[in-house]
Amino acid sequence: MTADETQTLGIQGQSYGTEAQAERETGSWIETLRVLLCSGAGLLADGYDLSVINLAIALMGELYPVSMDSWGQGLAVSSTMAGIIIGMVSFGAFADFAGRKCASICTALLTLLGAICSACIIDNKRMDLAIQLACCRFFLGLGIGGEYPLSAALGSEATFSQSKCLVCSRSQTLVANMLFMNTGYVLQAVVFLILLSTSSLDMVWRIAFACGGVPSFVVLILRAWMPEPRSDTTQQRSLSALRMDLSAEFQKKTSLMVSVCICWALFNVVSYSLMSFSHVICEEIFPSDNRTVVQVVRRDAVYAMCLSMVGCLTYAVLFIKVDQEMSMKHVQLFGFSAGALLLTFAAALAPTAMIAVQVTTYALITVACSLLGASTYFLPTQGFPASVRGTVVGLAAASGKMGALLGTAFFPYATSKFGLPMVIAMSSSTMLVGAVVTFFCVPGQVQNSKLGMPDANHPPGRLEYEMKSPGTCFW
Repeated sequence: MTADETQTLGIQGQSYGTEAQAERETGSWIETLRVLLCSGAGLLADGYDLSVINLAIALMGELYPVSMDSWGQGLAVSSTMAGIIIGMVSFGAFADFAGRKCASICTALLTLLGAICSACIIDNKRMDLAIQLACCRFFLGLGIGGEYPLSAALGSEATFSQSKCLVCSRSQTLVANMLFMNTGYVLQAVVFLILLSTSSLDMVWRIAFACGGVPSFVVLILRAWMPEPRSDTTQQRSLSALRMDLSAEFQKKTSLMVSVCICWALFNVVSYSLMSFSHVICEEIFPSDNRTVVQVVRRDAVYAMCLSMVGCLTYAVLFIKVDQEMSMKHVQLFGFSAGALLLTFAAALAPTAMIAVQVTTYALITVACSLLGASTYFLPTQGFPASVRGTVVGLAAASGKMGALLGTAFFPYATSKFGLPMVIAMSSSTMLVGAVVTFFCVPGQVQNSKLGMPDANHPPGRLEYEMKSPGTCFW
């Protein structure tokens, strides 16, 4: 760990968003709402579109057993993940090269078109339904993936007025982004519960897919209206300049970059496995017996919605606490450690009928995963300058999705071969490895240090500022 990395994450002084109360009171609620929606609504669409596929393919498997067999379902999910990984890397770099506004409009448009096209596929002999869905979900995935680095950049930099300040800090806007994403998880479950009671099964999945385009449409309009963030480091520039900036930052912060990528991957191995196959865990806790397909889907939707609401509450608390003295390394270390202990306990409980204890355990696991979601999102965002922020966050997030791809591919095979308790125990070991990597590799913070981010209550567009230490600057 270099002294530069430790200084980067261990700035003493004003928190990103902590200012005199009098200045905070002059912030504009309208400006804040615009920025929050512009950066976070895209992730709301991401959360919705990522989770809606789980219940949708369950229904489609019943309605179209030939096209949407296990191979077809796997193709639809894997094509989405492939699109996400490509979108994270490509749009992160594109945002640093061409600017935030252009890149963010492209991601919103891809997400909107992908959601609508997914709802319009038809079963015919010329092209299999699963292939149609896979193509639509791939382009949807490009937009979803691009939203990760763009939301981090816009949450840190976006402004609509150069004369107005935000009523919350930029750290809080980043937490709000994660809250938006979890809200998307909740909304897809609510949409399914409503549609299952009012529509035919064939219309349920179509309307559910189409609803994912609503937040994308809203954020598309906002971003078209949004001015390009004003910063010397985020204007359009040559690829050679971007490569030089990346090379310089990676040389100074190698340990930070590598550790962030590893931790995000380890976290997603577990979190996406638990999220994508929550119906397996739900079946273990609440056996379906002789329930109909609709009843089983409704049960799974309620279970997923309750866990997602726990995640929303966690982010709401973090939104309030994030401007206080808080080390994201410590948050991540606690999340991994608590997750490892709770998953070990869940593995021991799996064969039992202690329903209340099992539900409580998985709710606490959701809290731990939510903390990890915030820390893995924060560290690359706050650890690198605006000139390379999109590229770095995109690479780190893509590493996470590679872990998610590995976890979701391994989970069903391992569950059938070893049983759910053993797979949960393996997930606990993965969390433990994440805790070890965080402890030894993630650059630490000095005692009583803050997040070390620019102050949102300074005039918008000011991304560089002075710290307590004379002559030091975060970037």
